[in-house]
Amino acid sequence: MVPTEVRPLPKTSRVLGVDWGVKETATTTSNAHDLPHAQHGRKAQAGLTRYDRMRARRRPKKGQAASKGYREAKKWRAKTYAKIARQRQDTGRKWAKKVVTDHDAIAVEDFRPKCGACQCWRPRTVFTRRRRPRPPVPHPSVPRCAPGEFRPQGPA
Repeated sequence: MVPTEVRPLPKTSRVLGVDWGVKETATTTSNAHDLPHAQHGRKAQAGLTRYDRMRARRRPKKGQAASKGYREAKKWRAKTYAKIARQRQDTGRKWAKKVVTDHDAIAVEDFRPKCGACQCWRPRTVFTRRRRPRPPVPHPSVPRCAPGEFRPQGPA
């Protein structure tokens, strides 16, 4: 590590509120600082689809070594996903740097609902009801025993 001198940013006396979302990555109180979804994954989708098709056609049988085309398609697909991750990280860092340099105070939404009514924020499996298995019903011809009573099995 290289020792550096920390210089404080100039005062701007501006405040920003950030709301994280789905349609837009971040909506802010200042329209100039909104962060729209960059669509990096959508732009690379054609290449990813191609690599998936290449892998599907060349998939080796169990116990067999993978072909060169399969290994290359797997490598290209991994490289494309790594590129998408780097692009997203770069976009986020550039946006964060711009926001921090332009504002003195930043308020970020921390929305975590505690009730079960907000189903959209919880995993779907939490709200699906599992049917309890019914206890087996004995056949009507079999006599029932009272609790604690045992009947002899087999011929008496």
